[in-house]
Amino acid sequence: MQRLPRVPELGEQLPRLERLFAPDQSPLTTSMSDAPMPLRCLDTFQPSVYQPLRAGDRPSGGAWRLAPGLYEITVHSFCGRHASYAPHKALGYLPAPYKGRTAGIFHNLVRRYTEREEVEWSDAQALVWGLLSRVKPSALKGRARAAAERLLTPQEIRELDGVGVDALRDEVVRRLLPQVREALRPLIELENRVRRYLTEGARSYQELEQLVMRPLDPNDKILVEPKHWYWHPRGGCFVRYEPNGFSRVRLRLWVPQPIAVEYDSRGRIVSMARAGVWRIRVIYDDGVEPWRCPREPRWLAYRFHTVQFERLDQSLAHTESVEGWLFAVEKRATAAGSVRVASAGRIGLFQRTPSWVNRWLDRVDSANQTRRELQSYPELAERGSRWVRGEPSADPLMDREHYVNGVRDAIRGTSAERIEWIAETHANSAEALANAINLLNQLPTGSSADYDPTGSLAAPGSQGGQRLLVSGRL
Repeated sequence: MQRLPRVPELGEQLPRLERLFAPDQSPLTTSMSDAPMPLRCLDTFQPSVYQPLRAGDRPSGGAWRLAPGLYEITVHSFCGRHASYAPHKALGYLPAPYKGRTAGIFHNLVRRYTEREEVEWSDAQALVWGLLSRVKPSALKGRARAAAERLLTPQEIRELDGVGVDALRDEVVRRLLPQVREALRPLIELENRVRRYLTEGARSYQELEQLVMRPLDPNDKILVEPKHWYWHPRGGCFVRYEPNGFSRVRLRLWVPQPIAVEYDSRGRIVSMARAGVWRIRVIYDDGVEPWRCPREPRWLAYRFHTVQFERLDQSLAHTESVEGWLFAVEKRATAAGSVRVASAGRIGLFQRTPSWVNRWLDRVDSANQTRRELQSYPELAERGSRWVRGEPSADPLMDREHYVNGVRDAIRGTSAERIEWIAETHANSAEALANAINLLNQLPTGSSADYDPTGSLAAPGSQGGQRLLVSGRL
């Protein structure tokens, strides 16, 4: 039987071929594991009215400057993963950094696409798929080559040529595949076909899309649902992704208002307020001994008997007599000496466990979950030594979350629920928590935030979904 030309030489290169598909060699590797956890403590905040952002409000090559408020914008996006399915309504997306061997080039490509409106979206998408397949840009033909010349620098093209792979003939690939691990064979074959399509120059975008896309797998487990908020460390705001296919994504942005918190001499929150708009105040029952949580010895629960609601902008007020309980984190002395003390003396456990303790422990668990979510954020991880030293402390956030949840629990089933503006407590509490998260991360609150959509890509909340490269082009 006549041998195919050069097959022995290609066979000698197989170890290199396998290494190309090792995780540390992949052009783009970002996945859900690189993203922060969703801030489920903010899930109650689901507003319906947003202010649209316009292209003219954004400086050339810069970021949108956002005052406190709610904003939305729909931008172009790109599929950043082969053999995956398009976004759908039940799948959530998370902000994540660009990671991979040539991740910086993908990031630069998307940023340049934002400014160079002469480049067609389909041409840029074809180029993205080509780079994911390790195509050599100098070998591209047709519209993908034109996109590469507009969106890549000469230095980036040389770098990609150096790590790229030539397109192989189908008969050569068939000879190579049996010598490669079975799990890699479909990917090797797919990427080679993408390289063939783009270096031949005669294929249409539609043919390329049909090759790369996969139908929705009903067995693919969704791990993150939509409509969660995420803190965007570079932008100083909260973001939510709502894709429409893989070519468009609506970004919803939230810059929280500054919230004033008032404490008493025991370190308990007595009121939270947004200046000139609303205030929620509780009055504690100091005749009842506080209770120390066995699982969290620094957390003390205090009884309160009254909640006062005020709409400062409407000169309205309502007082509700209720029984509830809120915890305050007992503050420890520091070298600076400027610390609140929740209890002046030693407080032991009650002889008999209060009837409400199980519900209170549920809120303790919820607050601890919020703390874990925050600690998952890369920006916080980089400054983890401050958490070890206790500065900044998560205590204010834990107190705020328990405060707003405790007030909501206390007014459930009372006449307060019949007053519409008191029902806004859910939104007010989310604003208070969001403001506390910003404060923990030492971000400016009450002035503005700078947001650039290209600062992160959107990772799917499942194994089989497409990652999205988000541009700033409307």
